[in-house]
Amino acid sequence: MANGKDAEIRTGEDRFLLSRRDFGKFAGAGLGVLLLGFLAPARGRAQAEAASVLGDMKGLIAAYVEITPDNTVWLVTPEAEMGQGVESALPAILAEEMEADWDKVATRLSGAGEYYINPGKNMQATGRSMAVRGYFELLRQVGATARDMLRQAAAERWGIAIDRCKAEKSHLVNLDTGARLRFADVADAASRLPIPEKVELKPRERFSIIGTSFPRKDVVAKVTGRAVFGVDVDLPGMLVATIAQPPAFGGKLLRFDEKAALAAHGVVAALPISDGLAVVAESYWQARQGIEAANPEFDSGPNGDLSTDDIMADLASGLDEAGIVAREDGDISALARSAKRLSGEYSVPYLAHTTMEPMSCTVHVRDDACEVWAPSQGPIRLRDDLAAVLRMDPAQITVHRTYLGGGFGRRWQTDFAVQAAEISRAVKRPVKLIWSREEDVQHDYYRPAFAMRFAAGLDRKGRLEALDIKVSGASIGEWGKAPRPGVLDRLAVSGLGDSHYAIPNYRVESVKKAGVVPIGTWRSVGHSQNGFFLESIIDEAAHAAGQDPLKFRRAMLDHHPRWRPVLDEIAKLSGWGKPLPKGRARGIAVAESYGSYMAEVVEISVENDTDLRIHNIYCVIDCGFAVNPGNVERQVESAVIYGLTAALTGKITISGGAVEQSNFHDYPALMMEETPPIKVKILQNAKTLDAKEIGGVGEPALPPIAPALANAVFAATGKRIRSLPLADHGFTLA
Repeated sequence: MANGKDAEIRTGEDRFLLSRRDFGKFAGAGLGVLLLGFLAPARGRAQAEAASVLGDMKGLIAAYVEITPDNTVWLVTPEAEMGQGVESALPAILAEEMEADWDKVATRLSGAGEYYINPGKNMQATGRSMAVRGYFELLRQVGATARDMLRQAAAERWGIAIDRCKAEKSHLVNLDTGARLRFADVADAASRLPIPEKVELKPRERFSIIGTSFPRKDVVAKVTGRAVFGVDVDLPGMLVATIAQPPAFGGKLLRFDEKAALAAHGVVAALPISDGLAVVAESYWQARQGIEAANPEFDSGPNGDLSTDDIMADLASGLDEAGIVAREDGDISALARSAKRLSGEYSVPYLAHTTMEPMSCTVHVRDDACEVWAPSQGPIRLRDDLAAVLRMDPAQITVHRTYLGGGFGRRWQTDFAVQAAEISRAVKRPVKLIWSREEDVQHDYYRPAFAMRFAAGLDRKGRLEALDIKVSGASIGEWGKAPRPGVLDRLAVSGLGDSHYAIPNYRVESVKKAGVVPIGTWRSVGHSQNGFFLESIIDEAAHAAGQDPLKFRRAMLDHHPRWRPVLDEIAKLSGWGKPLPKGRARGIAVAESYGSYMAEVVEISVENDTDLRIHNIYCVIDCGFAVNPGNVERQVESAVIYGLTAALTGKITISGGAVEQSNFHDYPALMMEETPPIKVKILQNAKTLDAKEIGGVGEPALPPIAPALANAVFAATGKRIRSLPLADHGFTLA
């Protein structure tokens, strides 16, 4: 709740306040509030107890479904909405089974709570492209159960059997008389009924919402400026803070001019915090002026001599070390007997997230409670981290979720919220912390840099008979923690250890190289670099064998029923094999990630050796079942653009122990006028509605884009790109 007296209820476009006393009147009078979602879900439960929480259907309905007196069906979204469309996709699954009128459904984002744990991950965390596939079965069960409870309540009122009562468009219909009741008319009675032992889920052919390109619920609020992102939160008595953190990793604040900072107009406080210096003022601009006036000085800490060259040399040295075997098929010694052998090394740099909205968070710490308004990808983690820092029980922490101005994995971390809590506790007022873009770029949790070495062998018929891959890089799971010798970091071998290519002799090894540069999950995580590594190797092998790159891949994937139609469709969509205009070339790459099968073809031309023009990008995705095909298409485009930016120019470099880049002038993003045409084809190949056949869509289009582009460059110029970005090789967009 926003404060101790009032609960804010948000509709699609309007806001109004409803006192807890009046809200109690609604519930007590039986005016149609079904299993109130405003009742806070249980808190403080260990993740190990998640199964029992997810088995509590009455609690789940209370957490996810509200029906208000005007017959609005409010459905709660447990994941973060960061542009990927989950605030519509997940409620649509509920609405489909409930038989709610989608045009009159309203949605809101959940806070932190064990009822919102994703069954596919056993945590409440937005990532791994697992929103739809993780919650699909759970939300269908919740929706169907709520529907049948409403049907039962209506049937009892009419004195008929439940099978003579039909739910449709947020109403109940008496099949004998044609009489109709609104959901709201029987919601209170329904809430008192026992949970049905068994409910029937709708067959696929009866779906009227999911499986179609339905409108998203967040669009109107966003285009009219009414959507609330992290930086939009505004509370009575709120102050605004910004920070300056040590440029070098491990550096410390030495001194600052407190008097000068406080003399700046509007500045309330200038205080050291655990991560640097915070200045608190009446507005963000005033806080920025205060930071500049304070002129903070930092030492370089223990890493003042660290450079990118040092890091990459260390990663390269790891390729000479014994690794942890992630996969070993056949006998890799077959390489020595191959008719043709090829080998090489690849590398990728650190990458920043650069979300459009820099890190921000609003926190109000009181003596006995804490409220936080956060664009968070992990609200339970946020709640528990704040509880630990503030020495409170998790039940004393209330998390309100805002929209995210981009996440890509960065807002899984809680550093910015912990800072805001530390500042609020010190000034004893609600504080909105906003990082500058420079702080955001230079204090990220970066996609780790990696090095890779491979050796491949072709038999006399040009078939890839042996492939040995070793990767060297820091472990995301172990960063900042005690190392675990001999324990494989599976994120480091994503897309390699689980590749579907039929290669008789195949080995994958991983070497963990600890580092001081903060690292974390970045869109598609390990797949982001391993897609580039593996698909570049496959392309090298195809050309060494003198074979068509698409046919070469098909020969190794033809055994897999999901891959065959994807390859057929990408060939058709891109015109693969057909003549191109003079000077143009194509590159192809495929990747399976997060349960989806993705193929991409990039069509380019290169002039003056390095002037690169991307004419078309073709994408085919088999995600099993697309809940909202229009949104899937947008997500494919989004991932392609994000990955293309990284492939062309993305690179974080270190000098003097600090990040050299600071803003979009030296860490550029692809602009709209630079974005090439992207054509997307969606295949719905799931034979059943089993969640295991449903894939993610937010990340799978990213891994193939860099290798498809690099492979196209090879086809056009004969130059093999073995390190990213392409800008390092002189290529610029024409």
